[in-house]
Amino acid sequence: MEWEIFTLEDERLKIFGQEISSDIGRRILALLKERLMSPNDLAKELGLPITTVIFHIDKLQSAGLIRPVAKMAGKRGQKTLYTIASSVFIIMTSSEERDKIYEALRTIRAAPKEILVRSAIIGLLIGILILFPWYLFTTNLYSKQVPGLSPTNLAQNATEPLIKGMRYPNESIAEAGSYEDQWNPLLFLILGISASIASAIMTPLIIARKSRKSENS
Repeated sequence: MEWEIFTLEDERLKIFGQEISSDIGRRILALLKERLMSPNDLAKELGLPITTVIFHIDKLQSAGLIRPVAKMAGKRGQKTLYTIASSVFIIMTSSEERDKIYEALRTIRAAPKEILVRSAIIGLLIGILILFPWYLFTTNLYSKQVPGLSPTNLAQNATEPLIKGMRYPNESIAEAGSYEDQWNPLLFLILGISASIASAIMTPLIIARKSRKSENS
C-alpha cells in the first residue's frame, strides 16, 4: 500500500479538491484503480469526448493523483497508460509532522514482513525442539535394546547385525522386530518434520491474512 500526503500549504490540494468534487474525476480514478487505461480507453468507457477526458487527466496528474506507467502501440500511434498514484490520500494541517507520519506509515507497512520472518523462524525452532529429544530418545533406546544398531554406530557396525543374526537368528530378529513395533523412530521423525513444516508455513499465512484484512478495513 502506498500513501500520498497533502498539507494545507500544498498547491496541489486545490486541484485535488476540484477533481474529487467532480463526478468525471472520481469516475476516472475508480477506473484507473481497477486497471491500466489510456485516455481513449477512458473516453470509450465513460462515453465522453476525448478532449474532456484529457482535460481531467492533466488535472489529476498535476495533483499527483494519477501517473503514466507505460506506452503501447495503438491504431493511431503510441498511447499512454495511466494508473492511480496512490491507494490512500491523507490531508494534514501542517507539513511539520509529514516526515514523522511517513516514518510511522513505513513502520506499519514493514511490520507484517518482520512478523512473517519471525514466525517462520519460530516454526523451524519448534521442529528442532521436537526432533532433538527424538534423536536422544531413539539413540538411547537403540543402544540399550539392540546394541550396535544405534544411529551413531550404524555406519561403523553395518556388518555386525548380519553376523549376529546368523548366530542367533530367532533371538536377534524377534528382539529387534518387537522393539521396532513398539518404538518406531520413523514415526517420531515424520511427526517432527511435519510439525516444523506446518508451523513454518501456516503461521505466516495466518498473519498475512489478518494483515490483509486490516489493510482493507
